[in-house]
Formats: sequence, structure tokens, C-alpha cells
Amino acid sequence: LGVSGPQVSEGWYGVTFDKPLARTREYVEIVRKAMTRERVSYEGAHWTLPLPGGPGKPIKLTVHPQREHIPLYIAAIGPKNLEQTGEIADGALLIFP
Repeated sequence: LGVSGPQVSEGWYGVTFDKPLARTREYVEIVRKAMTRERVSYEGAHWTLPLPGGPGKPIKLTVHPQREHIPLYIAAIGPKNLEQTGEIADGALLIFP
């Protein structure tokens, strides 16, 4: 998992690239909620699900995982990101040697 960098975030998704550590933390919270297979609603500083005022409503995963705990790995670059990854994830995917 990861929130990407400024080129992809702003150039591809049209989302301002700010506070990547806080956005990653919230994103992992959302994914963990989804993995419980309960309906997901979330209101944070960076993510709100479903979007307020839109037609969307809380949804849940319909797939049945093969095991109860599915490990979450974060694509991490830099010391602060690696430190946070140690706190919130099961491992890191290091993309640069």
C-alpha cells in the first residue's frame, strides 16, 4: 500500500500531495476496517468515506479471504515513512536498494 508521490497523486489522480504520512496512516486504518468485512465509513482529516452529499453509501468487501489476518505492507521511502510503517503495518516494501 502507499499514497504514491506528487507526480502520480496530482498528475494522475488529481489529489493534492500533502501530508503523506498522515494520509498513509488513515489509508491503512480504512483498509484494516475493510478487511473486517463490515460496512466501511470513515471520517478523517484526509479521507472521508462515503463522500458527504454524494449518492455513495458505506459498502463492505464481498470476497472471502482465505485466512483471517492478511498482512499489510507499505511501499516506504525515507526514515519517517519507515518508522511509521513499523508502527502501523506488517512490513515494508523497499523500492530502492
